[in-house]
Amino acid sequence: MSFLGCIGQLMQNTGLQELLETVYAPNAVVHILSGKAVSRVVRSHILVDDALNTLILEKILPAAFQPGHIVSTEISSKDRDELKIVEDLKALFDGVHSKDLEVPLVNENGALNEVLSRRTE
Repeated sequence: MSFLGCIGQLMQNTGLQELLETVYAPNAVVHILSGKAVSRVVRSHILVDDALNTLILEKILPAAFQPGHIVSTEISSKDRDELKIVEDLKALFDGVHSKDLEVPLVNENGALNEVLSRRTE
């Protein structure tokens, strides 16, 4: 319970109280931010988390939130190349992490060199 109250204390004067008052009564919000109403605290934090995630996704993928948007299942050749690089980098990481791959071989990795060359552009 004290941990939940700490969140309310840290988030003081951030607008969280006003946001929660759009869903809960003002007196309930006081108990939520102090951590006393545990079930409401958990539910309110989940609601805020969902709202923030939705806002972030709207910024990242604005077209996906337009009415009538149809998700394409086709992958372009550029995206396919990007996925191949990511898979190769994952395999490289796994090899280094498990110590199956030695350092000189890491420097010869094509995917790593591709990423490094893009970084210098």
